[in-house]
Amino acid sequence: MTNKVDPLEVYQRYQAIKLHFTSKGYDFHKYGGKTSGATLEHFNKRRDKTFFYRLSNTYRPNQLTDFLVSNFLMRDKIWIGDLFDDEAKKVFNKYLSRKQAITQFFKDDLDYLFGLVSEPIDALTIEDGQYPLVIKEIIAGRFSIESFVILADVMPINYFAALDSKLVDDVMWPDIKNRAEKIKPFMTYPKRKTKNIVKEYIQDRL
Repeated sequence: MTNKVDPLEVYQRYQAIKLHFTSKGYDFHKYGGKTSGATLEHFNKRRDKTFFYRLSNTYRPNQLTDFLVSNFLMRDKIWIGDLFDDEAKKVFNKYLSRKQAITQFFKDDLDYLFGLVSEPIDALTIEDGQYPLVIKEIIAGRFSIESFVILADVMPINYFAALDSKLVDDVMWPDIKNRAEKIKPFMTYPKRKTKNIVKEYIQDRL
């Protein structure tokens, strides 16, 4: 494969994306994917560095970030060796499918979600400290975190703040919110178009 990523760079990007998704203080884009500890010295001391060589031979530069992002988004704790199992490939392929047709996937997700209720707004309503339907469907894996990011972004209120105020001391909501906030900088989507898609369901509310 031509135009390979250097194994050290694979290690550095792995460390940076891992930090991005697992720590509150690190932002991959803010720091340009740089981390203080991912040095050549540390790399050479790792007993598992063979895996980074394998990744450098498997993914081109424009694929590597997407591969790592997709797996850290969907899998809580990943050791480098886990990235060679079948699940890692499935997660990556599904992520690419969503990314490459993000508007259509968003529409399909809304078709599914709003098809479960009489009124679309009911899927987003928070009552008595209970999860709104959209959160239940994310937990069940039937509504994508990317679609949730877009939906919240085009709403006229700060939906995350509304959920924060209603789901006090909740266990799962903070994790969902964190995943949404962490993936958003890696996403590109046509905001006006996606907003118009939502308007088709919820007239005059946006």
